[in-house]
Amino acid sequence: MRWTWIAAVILATLANGQTPGQVTERVTCQARPEQSYALYLPSTYTPDRPWPVMFVFDPAARALLALKLFQPGAEEHGYIVLVSWNSRNGSFESSRQAMEAMWDDARTRFAFDGRRAYAAGFSGGARSAMWFALGSASFAGVIASGGGFPGGPFEPPDKIGGDVFGSAGEEDFNLSEMQMMERHLGKLKTPHKFVFHEGPHAWAPSAVISEAMAWFQARAMATGRAERTAALLEYKRLQEDRIAAAPPAAQLRLARSLAFVFPDEWAAKAAETARSKPVRKALEQEQSLEQKQLAAESEFGRLEREDRGSLAAELRRWAKRAG
Repeated sequence: MRWTWIAAVILATLANGQTPGQVTERVTCQARPEQSYALYLPSTYTPDRPWPVMFVFDPAARALLALKLFQPGAEEHGYIVLVSWNSRNGSFESSRQAMEAMWDDARTRFAFDGRRAYAAGFSGGARSAMWFALGSASFAGVIASGGGFPGGPFEPPDKIGGDVFGSAGEEDFNLSEMQMMERHLGKLKTPHKFVFHEGPHAWAPSAVISEAMAWFQARAMATGRAERTAALLEYKRLQEDRIAAAPPAAQLRLARSLAFVFPDEWAAKAAETARSKPVRKALEQEQSLEQKQLAAESEFGRLEREDRGSLAAELRRWAKRAG
């Protein structure tokens, strides 16, 4: 019976032109032909074992743009990636329909590891990805790039089931929201890892997305969702080298993320790192800048409601300060 199923998956894959190691620009969902997605199967893909699957949502349905960012990590770490052509900002309902269609299609076409399904998105797409993870126990983790909880930073949930990888550019207008999200997840003791990189409000760079996939892979090995291999200890060595070379705030984030993989060794080290003077000073500076950003946003909102002329002058002043 198992070999019959494997043969059926192989034939379905070949019949639809889905070649491992190559991008398939558009795959139409069999049960819902109004829904489609861009696809990447890693070059090592074979249907004789289950594979982790990443469902991706771009706020403007730019499926190929997003897939290009996910492709290197998917190839290196062995993920099937599906990016919706239908989901976009403005309606969680459109995202829900896209998610259901892709999920059903992936279960039919591919060797899908049901214990390792992940959602990922940027901006409004990140909110959709978080929405799915909060509403279902089927997701092992979420990549949230430049956007956080569905209700925004001031309506955080009281429980999150899966792992969370968050990221934002240092010039992203949602940076303060992502920093608040990181602290909230810490209070909930939700396994998480955050990376703040150079750039504006945009998808995380491909290297950061690959980092997320590597962390999910390590978490899966540590929690029994994937077989432990030598790659787990190699991951630990690489992360320890990064911690030694990282600036203070990044040291703490890396140490805490490693503690979610190797708690016996790194939980105490992460706590010790958090108490160090350089780390405390760096975090205080981060929160000071965060408060300034929130205050400026609040003032912009007030001027937009009460005095549009002053708003224009204030924006010109900030633009001049920014160079």
